[in-house]
This record gives sequence, C-alpha cells and structure tokens, in this order.
Amino acid sequence: MRTWYATISARPAVAYDVLVSQRPRRPYGTLHRDVVIDAALQVIERDGLAALTMRRLAQQLDAGTMSLYRHVADRDDVLDAVGQRLLLSIEVPDPSSTTDWPGAIRALMTSIRSVALEHPRSFELMALRQLSGGAVDDRVASALLLLEPSGLSRAEQLVLARTLVSFVNGFALAEIRGTTRFAGEPDGVDAFSAGIDLILAGAAAGSRD
Repeated sequence: MRTWYATISARPAVAYDVLVSQRPRRPYGTLHRDVVIDAALQVIERDGLAALTMRRLAQQLDAGTMSLYRHVADRDDVLDAVGQRLLLSIEVPDPSSTTDWPGAIRALMTSIRSVALEHPRSFELMALRQLSGGAVDDRVASALLLLEPSGLSRAEQLVLARTLVSFVNGFALAEIRGTTRFAGEPDGVDAFSAGIDLILAGAAAGSRD
C-alpha cells in the first residue's frame, strides 16, 4: 500500500521528468552572438518588432532563455545589434577611388534604401535608434569622406550628410508603409532619385557661393 509520503514525494519527480523531456536542446557550443542576432532578425522580419522577446528568441534558437544572456545583455542589446547589422550591410563606395562624389552619394543612398526594402520590419532599428561604436563608427566615417571633394566646409558637410540620411530614412519608412505618393503626383516620376538630385543640387549651389 502506498503511503501518503510516497504519493506526495512522487509528484515533483514526475513533473521534473516531464520538464526535462520538454526542455529545448541545442548542440553544445553552437550558440554565439552572431547566431543570436541572426535569429532575432528572422523573428522580427517574420513576426514584427513587438513579437521579439527574449523568450521568443530562445524558442527560435531551441535554447534556454537564460543561455542567451551569455551572449547578449538584454533585449535592447539585441535590438541595437540588429540595427548595427543592417547598417554594416550598406555598401559604401571607396572614398579613395571615387572621382564623382555626387554619383558616390547617390549609390550610397540607393544602398540604404535597398537595405530598408530588404528588411522592412527591422529597418527602423537602423533608421531610428542611436547606433555607435567600433565598426559602425568606422562605416559612418568612411561615408562622410565621400563629401570631402564637395567644396563644402566640414560643418556644411555634416549638415548635408544629416539632410541626405534624414531624406532616405524618411522616404524608405514611408515606402515601407505605402505612403510615398502625394495626390496628383504624375506617374513615372522617380521621386527618390529626384529628391536626392535636388538635395545635391542645393549643396553644389551652396559650394559655389
């Protein structure tokens, strides 16, 4: 006959066995920061930014939630890393081999737009978060070098850079939401290229004053 003590003590053991059998298993040594960020990007693009939680990310990776904290600090760290990943995927023309600085800027802005359209649900992490440090700073510095042949002062170059980036980020975010056209705007107008050209024309006129 089973005693009351045996009945009670057996219950936690059964529950523990069930928990162990259901625990996600991932091969040891296969989890690292790049893998975590890859998974976060997949979750965001599939399910949206709000869906990304540390628990959901662990499920995506077939890993325990606490194991993620060996590689990332928290959700904000993950979001910053995703934004940095997108920023570093932008193709920046080599400043040392560029003879046509307006053409190089057009190519750079087009690359930013392409990243946005390729990652529509993650792009705001690059466009709206304050990203800095290491490779990100190096990439931004390289992009700014494209403006040195413009004839503008350093302060004017920074204003132009901010204007261009604000334009392309705003245009891309609107494009993602399907709100880029104004009522009465004629068909066949490449508003993106036209906008970049207007900004660069204004900068060129300013450099001649």
